[in-house]
Amino acid sequence: MDVRPAPAACLDLIHEFEQGPGGGFAPIHYLDPAGRLTIGWGHRIKMPVEQSLLYIAIGQDRADELADEDLDDACGAVCRQLAGDVVAGLSDGQYAALVDLVYNIGEGNFSGSTVHRLVAGGQLDLVPAEIERWTFSNGRYLPGLERRRAADALVVERHQQHRSEHGNREQEERARRRSGSCVGECS
Repeated sequence: MDVRPAPAACLDLIHEFEQGPGGGFAPIHYLDPAGRLTIGWGHRIKMPVEQSLLYIAIGQDRADELADEDLDDACGAVCRQLAGDVVAGLSDGQYAALVDLVYNIGEGNFSGSTVHRLVAGGQLDLVPAEIERWTFSNGRYLPGLERRRAADALVVERHQQHRSEHGNREQEERARRRSGSCVGECS
């Protein structure tokens, strides 16, 4: 399966919204607002494989490496969950917002979401409002998620406006013809 790489906007979103308790990257582990062990730029520590991260401080280079690995995982998840022509038809901003959403909520939550259904069905105009609904973690409203989802939605809206101004009718028509759930490989 080919995986579309993460646009630069993804790392910008992560640097803005995955800051540690002191701002910036977190050199030591902490509990995120959902109560999960986290380090760096919002990297969830996978136990027991990454248990050593509980006992060390990391530098920015290692935090960036972990973020890049997590971004690669999120890109792979988006590509697994959407058909290749759907992923290829997304603007960098639309793709960045979806990757950021998956980075934050996980592949399982994305796969069953209305966001997924709308993107797969080519209803990209409805995606920003649906993204903005993802403001809860473990049943608890988090203001930080509201700000993050607003940023994701803005990235999508900006790129939709840019595309419509530049007449991307062929891709819009292809998306309209697509129906049902589009799950497949990105190629």
